[in-house]
Amino acid sequence: MTIWVLSCIGVMSIIWLIASIVYGKPIKLLPSKSINLSLYENSLADLQKSYEKGKISAEELNALSIDLKKQLLEDSTVNASNNQYQLTSNSHQFSHFLIVFLSIIFFSTSSWFLYQRWGSLDGVAAYQKNIALGEKAEIAFKKIVIDLNNQLKENENDTQAWYFLARTYMRLSDYDSAIVAYERVLKLAESSSDLLSEVAQAQYISDQYSSSPKVVKYLEQSLKLDKNHMQTLRLLGQIALDQQDYQKAKNYLERIYVQLSDGDEKRQLKRKIDELTINFMAE
Repeated sequence: MTIWVLSCIGVMSIIWLIASIVYGKPIKLLPSKSINLSLYENSLADLQKSYEKGKISAEELNALSIDLKKQLLEDSTVNASNNQYQLTSNSHQFSHFLIVFLSIIFFSTSSWFLYQRWGSLDGVAAYQKNIALGEKAEIAFKKIVIDLNNQLKENENDTQAWYFLARTYMRLSDYDSAIVAYERVLKLAESSSDLLSEVAQAQYISDQYSSSPKVVKYLEQSLKLDKNHMQTLRLLGQIALDQQDYQKAKNYLERIYVQLSDGDEKRQLKRKIDELTINFMAE
């Protein structure tokens, strides 16, 4: 988050500089104590030098000279030790500081939100790198699809080619095509719980995450072959959660829990089971 804050401070500095340029202009001298003739002559000489150096125009020189004469005649008060020009008028100073104050609020808040959304700048770089890698991977997967389809033109009963084609379509999020390839594998090879759960997963996603009759059929067939197949139990647990059947979801997760070795995954699953128990008791 430090990098975000430093970046925003840099932007604030630029805004401060722009505000100074846009709103800044020389104005009359600061008032303070009694002015005398000597101070008037010195001030007038300073104005003349500023004019000769091109810092002020002839009109400004004339106007400021008149102001000095008025102050001398009226015995006004000025600050002899600060005989210089202000950068901005009171109203412009107010606008200037208001801009800076609002900038601090805005960029401080922005820093927090940027950090929450993107993390550190290193995290942003990693995210962008992952996008680039994802784009390259998609190109590679599409090439694999072309190669596998060409291979299947030569041998349409190549079970392994159909299976790899189904898995590749899953990586490309082309679930309908994946289902077609998976079903071809089911016709050519002996069914297994792994294969049936993968087809069920593809069908579940293709059906907009709903438990359609096909999804249920594949999951039931999978459990007949292996009643403790964890991938199948996970999908059944998710479907039960979708239907807010917390007791059934809890039962599926408990069947997975007893098969896991001690570790983070088992502890996380235990917390999920405890949450489901609370939800079930609250019904």
